[in-house]
Amino acid sequence: MRTIAALILLTGIPSASPMDPPPAWLPLPEGYTQTSGLHLAFNRDELRCPRPDSRDGGEVKVEGEQWRFNLRGPMAAGQKPEPREAVFPLFQKKLEAEGWKYVSRPPFGCFHWVKGGKEAWADLGVFSSQDVRIRVLEKGLIGRALDLPEPAVEPKPWKEGEAPEYLAPYPGGKLAQAKIAPKTGFEVTRPSDPERTWVGSPMLSVRYELPRDLSVIEFDTVFVAALEKAGWALLGHTPAAVTSGGAVFWAHYTKKGRDLWMAGSMTSEHLAVSIADVGMAAASRALKDALDKQGRVALYGIYFDLDKATLRNESEPTLQQVLALLKGEPKLALKVEGHTDNTGARPHNQTLSEERAASVKAWLTAHGVDAARLATVGFADTKPVADNATPEGRSKNRRVELSKP
Repeated sequence: MRTIAALILLTGIPSASPMDPPPAWLPLPEGYTQTSGLHLAFNRDELRCPRPDSRDGGEVKVEGEQWRFNLRGPMAAGQKPEPREAVFPLFQKKLEAEGWKYVSRPPFGCFHWVKGGKEAWADLGVFSSQDVRIRVLEKGLIGRALDLPEPAVEPKPWKEGEAPEYLAPYPGGKLAQAKIAPKTGFEVTRPSDPERTWVGSPMLSVRYELPRDLSVIEFDTVFVAALEKAGWALLGHTPAAVTSGGAVFWAHYTKKGRDLWMAGSMTSEHLAVSIADVGMAAASRALKDALDKQGRVALYGIYFDLDKATLRNESEPTLQQVLALLKGEPKLALKVEGHTDNTGARPHNQTLSEERAASVKAWLTAHGVDAARLATVGFADTKPVADNATPEGRSKNRRVELSKP
């Protein structure tokens, strides 16, 4: 498939007659008329745009056939031209409404768009409502598509040097590294939740090399779309357009009884991903073995709304594991413990920890467990397992534990 890359950069424009129109796929605000235009279909040119994934002021260089045109906005008799500060937002709003992303910072006006096999770059040059200057370059690229399979019902054991089957390399790229860190985990941050969530699990770190001719923003767009198509919920995404080191993202998969977390970063050269399989972690630790050997086990796969005892939907995979344990061991009785960090007053934390333990018990009893087998207790922040002085420590201290009474 042939894709299109267009880069529109600030430039002066010579008059042309007859006028060639702008590319049809470039959205423009209503009321703006063309005052000049030239399409040099057989001449190749080069344009440069500040590169959003560069830390050192690097540029995107595009070569291809070119358009040049000027635009002028409506203006009543006696009216003064609108300044750039008033006009630029009109173009930005129009472009973003059509799916374009602003990928630079003032005074640059670069935008990016991917849709229907076309990729377009734009840097809008606005001096006033009567002086909008545009230059367009169209470049043919090799089209790429990424199709990620959904995770299977049954988890497959990880192996050093091998990526999971649900994380295929980008076409033209290759696996560079896959390492297992069995005693670690990582934090994820939801856009709507200021608290960090600690995902306690064996962790797989995967690193891919990307094709050298692949733009980080193209990959950012294609990869995120492939994740969502495969059933992952995107919890957070900071596009490459607004970071100095590439895109970052957090995703969660909770279908088919699985509980997978993914945190990653993308640059123009590499994709680095950390994966935590909470379902695999619970199976590998064997909840019953941990209870038999240690008398207790911490569950980091149970999540609540901020400062509340309301269970989140993504808690279900871990709750299902506890449910299976209790149904498989009909004589087993457990104490459900609630723990908080030290944020907030002790009385409030005490109540919160008790209510969270009660919420877990309520879920289990609603799914068929005899309430007499479950006791609940809250410890507030009196039994930390990590330093409350750090965000990471606080996220580890916010937990539910199972213990033998």
